[in-house]
Amino acid sequence: MPNSQGLCQNDDNSRSIIKFRENVVSECFYKPTFDPNSNDYCKFVQNAIDKIVLGTLIDKRATRFAPFANSDPSNWIPILNSDSSSQPDVTNINGVCKSLRVGATIQIAFALVGNVANPQAEIQYISYDWDEKTDIKITCSGQICANINNLMIKVSTRVIFVDVSQPPLYAESMMARPQTNLPGDFFYPIINSSKKVIFSRHLIFFFVYLFLF
Repeated sequence: MPNSQGLCQNDDNSRSIIKFRENVVSECFYKPTFDPNSNDYCKFVQNAIDKIVLGTLIDKRATRFAPFANSDPSNWIPILNSDSSSQPDVTNINGVCKSLRVGATIQIAFALVGNVANPQAEIQYISYDWDEKTDIKITCSGQICANINNLMIKVSTRVIFVDVSQPPLYAESMMARPQTNLPGDFFYPIINSSKKVIFSRHLIFFFVYLFLF
């Protein structure tokens, strides 16, 4: 975050917190204080800009991320291109710092996964794109540099969330069909009970016959 004058702050405590799915653009102006006569002037300037973008403490820079909340650290995914040292070195060619990296775009890709009625966001990857580069001309006359002392470099950082969700797949379940075939013993209770009724009637007639005769 820039200070009240719009200058870049070389302090990690002044860095802003990113909210999920909220695209952010942060810009500030950096004023180099290195000796322009130094052969490593371009390298010093580049390292200072990298600290503004990535953070001053190298060992605390984020290199991996958790795809979802409460995930196991062993399953964390590396951040792509987060190490600026993998980028080409900036060189001083005839008094010009060629292809100086002055900003980065941080892409955070996420996808909605799980139940269609209640999908959960899961981060797929995070990538640093060092797409903003410029050339800085160092104008010197003898031992005195006239323009370089007033040099102001605009440093920008963009955070862009990209939804890479796939369309949900709908699967229709088969309707339950009623069983049309009756079991073989379906009429057994009726047949059995009818036999008992017939048997009981015959028994009653037998006892009545004996009583009368």
